[in-house]
Amino acid sequence: MTREQQRMLRELKAALPKLIKEEASKYKIKKKDYMLYFVKGELFFNCHITVSAADNTCYCSVSEQIKPLWLDDIHWKLLGMESNSQQPVSLRAVGAFAIFGVNLYQERAEIETWSIDELREVVERYVEHFHKSIEEGTIDDFVNGLNDGNSLNPLRKAIYYIHEERYQEALDIIGEKRGNFINGSNDINESIRRYCKERLG
Repeated sequence: MTREQQRMLRELKAALPKLIKEEASKYKIKKKDYMLYFVKGELFFNCHITVSAADNTCYCSVSEQIKPLWLDDIHWKLLGMESNSQQPVSLRAVGAFAIFGVNLYQERAEIETWSIDELREVVERYVEHFHKSIEEGTIDDFVNGLNDGNSLNPLRKAIYYIHEERYQEALDIIGEKRGNFINGSNDINESIRRYCKERLG
């Protein structure tokens, strides 16, 4: 990148949070840092918008996810962190011990002029799309998305099976692997194994 491009990128990154907040407020969508989120019934929706540059090209990217509230609740219960369920709902979007939802939508748009006006147009389109996803999204979108390639897919699926009381399937999917989340001496996969075996007798 040229120095001028670096300067413009800094300006875009500085402007992005305000642009996101302005658009989100039109739809009563909540914002935490660069993350938008919304709760509809038992469903939690979040949307991450970023601006970046690669190969002298500027991009604005968006990623939308959906998950049921019980996904984090069961996860936190297994880790002995039940009090997290009583924390501000934004924790489900940005918390270190929150589980990513399944992807609903992703896009990367080029910002040809590197201008705030063009960035605003893209952000408007992304937030409008997120609002539509919230209106149309259902638990089926989460269930159907459980097979996507996210690295936390086995954990998400195991917790889904626990929710459905399909304990053997939860055990089968995590196998003997160590978990990605550890609270003190509490490994999430070990907690799942213990929990499921107790219920299977």
